[in-house]
Amino acid sequence: MRNHRGKKLKELNESRAVSQTLAPLHILVVDDSQDVREVLQYFLQEKGALVDIAMDGAEAISKVHNERFDLIIMDLHMPGLNGVDTALKLKKLPSETIIFAITADINSNKMLNTGADNPFDDIILKPFSPSHLTSRILDKITR
Repeated sequence: MRNHRGKKLKELNESRAVSQTLAPLHILVVDDSQDVREVLQYFLQEKGALVDIAMDGAEAISKVHNERFDLIIMDLHMPGLNGVDTALKLKKLPSETIIFAITADINSNKMLNTGADNPFDDIILKPFSPSHLTSRILDKITR
């Protein structure tokens, strides 16, 4: 796992020097809103990322069992398995995947514990600009 992430980090740093690209990242977008999934998929692909989508937590878990992702961007409030419960399950898997929460709920920062129980590596409030999302992704990936 460490080798894979190290290789991705080297490739990302080389491409970042040229522009604000997200290549060669493999990103999973999880949101129950088709509009949000499509907008994020379009934007992330335009930035060079390989993007897969899931409609809910159960589908996300299934995809993570079958593919390796560098980053998961997940809505907090989804029907069925919500974002928090999904992220907690994903963090139990042997993976170094970074997980971002996206939400329009301004109280989510208070709701999520900042301690060891918080399964998210970052929380981004909707609405957000594409440049803000890119900056946050690059900041977390290159650490």
